[in-house]
Amino acid sequence: MRKTTVLLLLLMVLTGHLLYSKSGRYIVVLKKSPMLLESGTSADNIIRSSVRDNGSSLLKKLAKIKDRQNQENLMLDVNSPAPKNVSYKELWLVNSILVDADNEVLEEIKTDESIDRIIPDFEVTLEDYIDHPVEMDEDIYEDEEKILNWGVRFIKAPEAWEQFAALGQSITVGVLDTGVNSESKVLKGKIALFKDFADPNATAGDSYGHGTHVSGIIVGGSFKKQVIGVAPESKIIFGKVFDVEGKSFYSVIISALQWMSDPDGDPKTKDYPVAINCSFRVPVPEEMTEEQVLDEFNKIALNLLELGIIPVKSSGNSGSETDDTITMPGYSPNFFTVGAVDPEGDRTDFSSVGKPGKTKPDVMAPGKKIFSAKNDKNDTIVTKSGTSMAAPNVCGLIALIKSANNGLKARQIIEIIKSTAVDMEEEGFDHKSGYGYVNAFEAVKKAKLMMGDEPDPAPEPDPAPEPDPAPAPQPTPVPAPQPVPAPQPTPAPAPQPVPAPQPTPAPAPQPAPAPQPTPAPAPQPTPVPGTPSQGNIGMKLPNPFLKETTDNDLKLENLMNHYNLKKVDVPYKLKEIRKNDARLKKMMKKHKLNYK
Repeated sequence: MRKTTVLLLLLMVLTGHLLYSKSGRYIVVLKKSPMLLESGTSADNIIRSSVRDNGSSLLKKLAKIKDRQNQENLMLDVNSPAPKNVSYKELWLVNSILVDADNEVLEEIKTDESIDRIIPDFEVTLEDYIDHPVEMDEDIYEDEEKILNWGVRFIKAPEAWEQFAALGQSITVGVLDTGVNSESKVLKGKIALFKDFADPNATAGDSYGHGTHVSGIIVGGSFKKQVIGVAPESKIIFGKVFDVEGKSFYSVIISALQWMSDPDGDPKTKDYPVAINCSFRVPVPEEMTEEQVLDEFNKIALNLLELGIIPVKSSGNSGSETDDTITMPGYSPNFFTVGAVDPEGDRTDFSSVGKPGKTKPDVMAPGKKIFSAKNDKNDTIVTKSGTSMAAPNVCGLIALIKSANNGLKARQIIEIIKSTAVDMEEEGFDHKSGYGYVNAFEAVKKAKLMMGDEPDPAPEPDPAPEPDPAPAPQPTPVPAPQPVPAPQPTPAPAPQPVPAPQPTPAPAPQPAPAPQPTPAPAPQPTPVPGTPSQGNIGMKLPNPFLKETTDNDLKLENLMNHYNLKKVDVPYKLKEIRKNDARLKKMMKKHKLNYK
């Protein structure tokens, strides 16, 4: 008889779908899919209202059950069995309700017409990775002038910083991981928000080390005067989802992603991150098929994209001895899946690969012996390898692109990264290396072009047409709206003698050249395209990694002195180019100086 009862419990099927066990946590999926955001609308209650619209009858039923159980619990005496206490939570991001209950409650609610299926909460684990005990590889990092994290150099992030002043200013990136050591000097002041979903009673920190390392790759500041992170002026919204063993659950992942979609709880504010780094893998549970698991994560990723958030997923570290080693849910078309390359630009031997006919992985990024922050109180770093180190490089790149052109949509950014990637193995897309490894400089450049910015700051010198505006000194006071104040170098004689034209008008003493006061219209260029510029503290040239100009040096110095511009040597962190940027760019172009 007992065997029969156990079998019946195991074989009970809810709404014709998945099995559920004796008691525990369940995801109750509602019939109607969430209403996705339309283009241009804000992240208001459209997705959030799906559960309340579609599951109103079920929510009322659960509320009644809870009230009834509370009344019954009041009648219990000391010798009674443990009190019943159903709990439930709206998972509006996936049009579901998380229910913690026993079989009796499940039997009571399963007939509700709003339910599509009920699935047991299943396990999610941290992606495997390689931890290197060595903290410095002198063969690769012998030159102190180079950036310590070779991956930052490899994807040409410094060039994007220099040329376009794109360092991830005013941008946040989400990370789901093991925790973060916010006291690390590399991450000091970089963690905007932190919430522990694995253990709400735990204090902030990272006993595992993985989350700290990942965060450093994205936003890490300087270590011994060398930049660690791809987007050093961005910040992190961190959700701790793994316990000390690197384990989590589907409901925990959804809860963290839902929080990141609206951190302040006000749907009208756009305070969500531009991307979320996901270093998890999902072992398919016995009660579900691979397709069912993938379907669940497809819904999550699709809604994140609709909100404007790019979910970035590591491809896995199962190697490429056979095809089809990408870990779940890396095959989801809505996740941006990233494999790993080594310092030579070759696919690493551990990087998981797709299978012919599947469009994964999407791109590749540095993932072998990557230096980043360590989870200790000392000012130390450590190297780790894995696609878990590659995905954060792409998250940092997304932050750079967004800081360069804030108007881009999530899917546009994905296409920019794919189209500017450096092809690696088979020509075009292939199932082992995707579209190739990412190129930050070309991606940010394309993002700038898409907003109508000047192509390359150093176009072919065509000096002839430049001097023509010389007879335009009179319009100078009136045309406030346009950067037409190219007549700043109005000393007409100066432009033709290209060598050091600026000193010619005897700069300061001559009040005659009315154009000199022209700096007044400087506020006009304030809208530096794509750069969330704030305040003005005088011009700061983008030269942390600037190669010495040779014969143009003197000219540049004269121009800067003439216009009272400061040359500031910011060693490894670039400040935003302020409102004088457009004026200086035009002026340098006029005098045939490369803006680099």
